[in-house]
Amino acid sequence: MIARLRMILDCLIAGMPHGASVAKELFDSNVSDRGSLMTTIDAKAVFLQMVGGKEEHFFQEHWRKRILFMESVLPQLQGFYDYHCFLEDYKRVDVGEATLLVSVTGAGTRRMVRPKEKEAVQDALDRGISVVLQALMLPETCATAPQQWRWFVALHDALCEYLLPGFPSRITSGGVIAAVDIFCTASESSTGGHYDTGDVFYFVLDGEKEWTIEPVPNIEAGRRLALNYEVDQPSLREHMTLRLRPGDCLYVPPYTYHRVCSSGPSLAVSLGLPTFTEVTLLQNELSRLQQEQALYQPLPSYPRGQHALYCEAAKETRRRTLNILESVSLMTAGFPQIPASTLAEVSPVINSASPIDK
Repeated sequence: MIARLRMILDCLIAGMPHGASVAKELFDSNVSDRGSLMTTIDAKAVFLQMVGGKEEHFFQEHWRKRILFMESVLPQLQGFYDYHCFLEDYKRVDVGEATLLVSVTGAGTRRMVRPKEKEAVQDALDRGISVVLQALMLPETCATAPQQWRWFVALHDALCEYLLPGFPSRITSGGVIAAVDIFCTASESSTGGHYDTGDVFYFVLDGEKEWTIEPVPNIEAGRRLALNYEVDQPSLREHMTLRLRPGDCLYVPPYTYHRVCSSGPSLAVSLGLPTFTEVTLLQNELSRLQQEQALYQPLPSYPRGQHALYCEAAKETRRRTLNILESVSLMTAGFPQIPASTLAEVSPVINSASPIDK
């Protein structure tokens, strides 16, 4: 990775393009007692349940390739938490700005707004609007968050640690999203057709959810349309309908089209795991270094006509930037070293036309 970054750096110094700033923020909304909760979660054991006990099959056939719908694999979630308990908890907890109201208009527009007051939430539910509690955005001082909310946040972090070793788990910058979203509906409603950029594990806690979903990712369309989240997107490929109930688990790879609908009171949780490219991983680490080391000293720059000064500035720029890349390399030191010849032969397999497993 460092060799590749150095090559990019050489190209940048040669042309010295301007305006390529990296301004990223670390998103770390810790929930009270999250660490102690994580020690009670055996991520591998829960994950094995989620995939029906077939971990190797999951990674070979489904991970980043196609959806996996497993019925009744998590019986412990049946009766774990319900619609009425959630509303009671929501009313008493200071959720800050961690609420999103999601609806679809008759004109095909997805509206997402943050309510200014809690009273607006019940009114939104009565009007068929989905209420989404974004648990990773809860205030750090939210010690009164119920155990069920904190358990799902801890499960998210445990799954990130197990499935994404070496990668950050709580980042929402540069197109990288991590999420623990609790969806509550009171009547017929929909969140609209769209694409998510990360891996999603979805659980129903109360009621029923109807998913219209394409079995495999559509990277090209998803990459284009994921950012256009205000439009209720139609399916572009062959799709299917799934009905999820408490105890079921649905895995959705990045950039997979889906639309979720409810016909009445329901409660569901979506765990969104972050996915990275080489660029977003680098952006994240550079952001961390910026915050930790306060890098504000400008890089030197002179006109090309001032040849000696220009060359000296280029050398200084390269030296300082390579120092940063060496710091980045410490972050990736935990990843296994793979020979370059092997990397050249590896091609990520994303799409597959194989049918869904149930």
